[in-house]
Amino acid sequence: MSKFTTVEEKLSNNTYNADRDFVHIELNPKAKLVDIMVLVCACPAGLYKYDEVTDKLNFDHTGCLECGSCRILSEGKVVKKWCFPNGGKGSEYKLG
Repeated sequence: MSKFTTVEEKLSNNTYNADRDFVHIELNPKAKLVDIMVLVCACPAGLYKYDEVTDKLNFDHTGCLECGSCRILSEGKVVKKWCFPNGGKGSEYKLG
């Protein structure tokens, strides 16, 4: 019987050199819930979290995989600015 590797296990093999001084993703604070939920479901790193109690989107750019999914899927509605982190910062993939 083969063991399946979870997304969390795969992501834990990556290293992240976070640039805390430069946020490479900026969000629209007035985004609609329906648009926010698209990113909550689609982000492969699970960085977009919606808190129903506070009715707020929680997001931390430091674990970003830099895939650009949020930029493409939000069509400018949620993500207002997206660029790659500065050189030498961001994700370093260990398993492909």
